[in-house]
Amino acid sequence: MTRLLHIGLSKCASTFMQHQIFPKIAKKLNISLNPDYFSKIDSSKIKYHILENTNDLEKKFPNKFILTQEDLFSLGWEFSRIHRSFKY
Repeated sequence: MTRLLHIGLSKCASTFMQHQIFPKIAKKLNISLNPDYFSKIDSSKIKYHILENTNDLEKKFPNKFILTQEDLFSLGWEFSRIHRSFKY
C-alpha cells in the first residue's frame, strides 16, 4: 500500500513537484495521482478547512495513491487558521 499526502505549502516547489515529480512516481509505481474526491465537496459548507465535514476519508481513496492539494493547508491560505486546519 502506497499513500502519499502532499499538503503543498506556497513557495515550496509544490507546482514543480505536482507537474514534474509526482506524475513520474505515480507512473513508476502504477498508482493513482490525485484521486478525484475534492471536486465533490460542497464548498459552501466549508468554514475553516476542506476536510471539516468529511468522515472516513481514508475509505474513499484507493489503496495506492498520491494526493497533492494546497487546500489541505488552510482555507484561503489564512495563516490565522493553521492550528485548526491541522486538526483536520
